[in-house]
Amino acid sequence: MKDKWELQATVYDIKNDGVPEVLVGINRWDGDGWDINTEVTVLVFRFHVPKNPNDLGSSENWVFAGLGKGQHIILLDKDRIILTIGSSDSNLYLLKGDHLTNAGGAWKDSHGRYIPYGN
Repeated sequence: MKDKWELQATVYDIKNDGVPEVLVGINRWDGDGWDINTEVTVLVFRFHVPKNPNDLGSSENWVFAGLGKGQHIILLDKDRIILTIGSSDSNLYLLKGDHLTNAGGAWKDSHGRYIPYGN
């Protein structure tokens, strides 16, 4: 099998509510380097702390918030997930409630923060 898959996972508090989300990034390795035509995909899961500590292991505590796509680089910037496309463009994703939303393309402002196009 020529293609290999890379999986990375981390916890990061996107919502800054004290309960980190789980992010899983998946990318394909073509054997000669990163395949620039292949998208990186990020899956985002939210955890809801149960009222009863005995229910910590329940699957009902987990919510699939959504997925984002880009190429190669995944940046976490405070409450934003930025997935780069090429060398100068990117997709910006925001977590609103339990749902990951695509805020469209983004650019870096003078402070280095990614801002959606049009804002």
